[in-house]
Amino acid sequence: MLVLDDVWEDKPYNWERLKFVLACGAKGSSILVTTHLSEVATIMRTIMHPPHELTKLSNKDYWELLKD
Repeated sequence: MLVLDDVWEDKPYNWERLKFVLACGAKGSSILVTTHLSEVATIMRTIMHPPHELTKLSNKDYWELLKD
């Protein structure tokens, strides 16, 4: 599994170049991409796994994570 976190590159040509390099990965390999840009999510989507949009945490939820 390859994780690309907080990606900002939104030029499809650059992603095509990277995809070509990563195409040699083993069967069952996965790439997880996180981004704030919907354009990046659209470029990176696959047929099997459409983008998942996460919502922001509430102030209460933030406090629950940090209080201990």
